[in-house]
Amino acid sequence: MELDANLIWLQTELRALGKDKDLKKIKYIGGNEDRIDGVVNVIRIYSTKSYLSTEKKKRLQFLQLLFLNTNTENDLSQFPKESQHLVKVIPTLSTCLLACIVLNTNLLSDYCELMKTFPLSLNKELLFELQICLTNCNLKKTLQDTSLLLKALIELFQVNEMDNKIMQGICHIANEMLKNIVYFNTEKALELTSSQLQEHMGHCILKILQIINLCPPYQVNVCQFLEHTVNVATKLMKAVTVNVFCIWAQVKCECGTPLQLVVAEESFCTIDHLKNYEPAACLIDILSTIARKPKPLNDKVLEADLSDIIFQINRGDENQLVWFRALINTQLFKDENAVKCLKKWYHLCTADDVLHLLDHSSSSDDRAVVLKCANALNVSDLKNVIIKHFWKHTNIWKENIGDEFTMFLNKFDHSDDIRETKRMLLFSLQNREYMLQTLYEKCLMKRTNINKYKIIFNEIKDIMDVNSFSTTIFANIMQSNLPKDENIVCYRELLSILLELQYFSDGIVNKIFGACLLSIEGDDCTLATLTLFNTIPVNFRVIVGQEDLVFTLLFILEKYRQEFDILHLAPAITQQCTDLLCKFSKDVQCLNFGDRLSELPLTHINKYYASKFYSSSEDTFLKFIYHSETTSDYVECAAKLINLLPICVKSEWMLITNEILERFGYVETLNLYSQVMFLISQLKENVERRLVYCLQLYTIILKDILQPKYNTLTEEQTLAKQICRLLKNIPPNIRENEAIRLTGLLTNNVLKSLKGDREFILLLISIQDTGVSQLLAQRMLE
Repeated sequence: MELDANLIWLQTELRALGKDKDLKKIKYIGGNEDRIDGVVNVIRIYSTKSYLSTEKKKRLQFLQLLFLNTNTENDLSQFPKESQHLVKVIPTLSTCLLACIVLNTNLLSDYCELMKTFPLSLNKELLFELQICLTNCNLKKTLQDTSLLLKALIELFQVNEMDNKIMQGICHIANEMLKNIVYFNTEKALELTSSQLQEHMGHCILKILQIINLCPPYQVNVCQFLEHTVNVATKLMKAVTVNVFCIWAQVKCECGTPLQLVVAEESFCTIDHLKNYEPAACLIDILSTIARKPKPLNDKVLEADLSDIIFQINRGDENQLVWFRALINTQLFKDENAVKCLKKWYHLCTADDVLHLLDHSSSSDDRAVVLKCANALNVSDLKNVIIKHFWKHTNIWKENIGDEFTMFLNKFDHSDDIRETKRMLLFSLQNREYMLQTLYEKCLMKRTNINKYKIIFNEIKDIMDVNSFSTTIFANIMQSNLPKDENIVCYRELLSILLELQYFSDGIVNKIFGACLLSIEGDDCTLATLTLFNTIPVNFRVIVGQEDLVFTLLFILEKYRQEFDILHLAPAITQQCTDLLCKFSKDVQCLNFGDRLSELPLTHINKYYASKFYSSSEDTFLKFIYHSETTSDYVECAAKLINLLPICVKSEWMLITNEILERFGYVETLNLYSQVMFLISQLKENVERRLVYCLQLYTIILKDILQPKYNTLTEEQTLAKQICRLLKNIPPNIRENEAIRLTGLLTNNVLKSLKGDREFILLLISIQDTGVSQLLAQRMLE
């Protein structure tokens, strides 16, 4: 407990009250009533300011503070060291003041809880003062508080030996407290009518019987107190007449049961408890005339109506949970009082209770109450409840969480706070479709949101897995927010996170992309989707979605291969398709749909990729297309490449180049490509577009395949001469741009070495392009 502003205020007020008379010297005698009331009122105000009534831990700490600052004969070192700093925080109080404070500021139950932790001598001093103080209270308070103290004392007796003076003294005080119950304060008794006194007498007997039933009959430490209590109960029961017993039938106890029945049932328990205890023989004989076997609690619950159940719950006794379970199993949402009771005691709900309430809530008002109950569960139980609920009911909740969820996301900061986790789970319960859709959309809008919301995806993963809900929503998002250049990076990173968290299996990803590719109409979106699919780490060995995906990719490949010269994006789309098909064919072969693949009406170049899934043949690219080994005839090979190369993508050009290199060698390969480029330039249809495309890929082939392998000076000089031959045959309108690209592959050292080469000079002159000639000549002379 820390010295805060409220404690400083209390310190100041108590010092002011102690100016007239030292607080540690105040007793009941001497007209100190006003001073005692003044101190008690100050403590009440402090309790209100510090919220002691709602915070038990604070109350216990405050009680320790009061004990440490009370004038007793005890050694303060007996208290825990962590409490020693509280000494002299407030003015020292008398034990009389402490007793009045405990009784009049709702601290008695807390004292009873801490009683066993305090020194026995301190307990003895305080109990002595409490016994005196209780004598002056009204009869009802005397009975309630005394019975509370006696129940705590029974526990104290059981853990301490009775052979020391302090315990004997405490036992004597306990006996005096019993007298407070039985022998009424005359002044207080005069305030009651005859029937009220008879009712009070019944409550006294009930409390004493309850105290007796807490005492182990044969435990030495308790025997002395038990024997005295039995004697008191016997004397009191002898005073009960038939008329008095009948009056009790008209009086309701706090539990709503007639006092007569409660006393009769408690008497039955007492007889059973003391049946072998000889000192209680007389009491047992008397009680046997009124005893009645208690009705089992389950029977009481079954017989109770809704109002009785609510009444029992509001009592808050040891059976409260049983009655609360009974309330849960009624149609409580149809009764206003039942709903109020649930709102009051919502924290008593278990996971099963909340699941039951979810099943029976229909309106928004009902669900608001259920959410309050659900929020009382721990995170694990709450998650399990929501999962079970969604397995039973798909998506019956469609609450409007838009503004609230948006505000939550805006303020979210990777927090591990349990309260924030619960809010995530409750949002998913209220409207998981809106929640997940919003998360997906925000991640696709802003890349930084992906890592920011990763913890949310992780927490709600099991909930979103129910009925493959996360898959359905993601597929819908891909249909409505197609992959394109602007969001492809966000898509890739979001999918990486979702795959890491195991939102989707590889088979599900294949299925999602297959469906998306089938529905896309725009070339740019098709390319973006294929590019995205190519960059995420998925395995094709899974069964789900294999067949559909392969057919979809082959369908797209066939479509864009046919429009290769028409559509600007066709080459890029074709390249992505071939990459995916090659990647997947490495994962799995000999599929059960191989026969269907072989029968597809594909162009022969595309059938090459279909064959990878069902054929074990090791045919090279050119051999598969032309059904024979690559011819050694230079002219025949050039004729074939004229039609093939313009519809091939980069990876295919590389396959072709490696095959040609293996058969013809470096120099002849260069000659062959130059000849093919010349022949392509002579074609009438789409000349420029097709030629530029082929020249771009030829440049890549030179840079990525030929130059790394053949990089001696002689080989580089050969390449320079072939480039000049090629530039001579390129149409003038595209020659300059292609010259810059192709000659950029040549180093200045190679060009300088050709200054005296007559063949190269003649080739350069034959280009008949001043700009190109100047470009090369300038680099040769640098």
